Amino acid sequence: MSSVKIEIRPYKNKELRSMYGMDENPKAWKRLLDQHKEAIGERKGQFYTIHQVKIIFQKCGVPGMFLSDELEK
Repeated sequence: MSSVKIEIRPYKNKELRSMYGMDENPKAWKRLLDQHKEAIGERKGQFYTIHQVKIIFQKCGVPGMFLSDELEK
């Protein structure tokens, strides 16, 4: 498995959506985040905080990598 280097920093919603390859389907991105809304919390302004970005990566996987349970499907 190749290593993917993703910087943990505050990201805008559009930046994260782009990282996950969902630029063409913003509604699907919103549905994905809504599944984890309680854990992620509300955005403050235009950016997700570093803590929120870590949670998004934990819940949705690191962009460009599969979660271990995804590989079992």
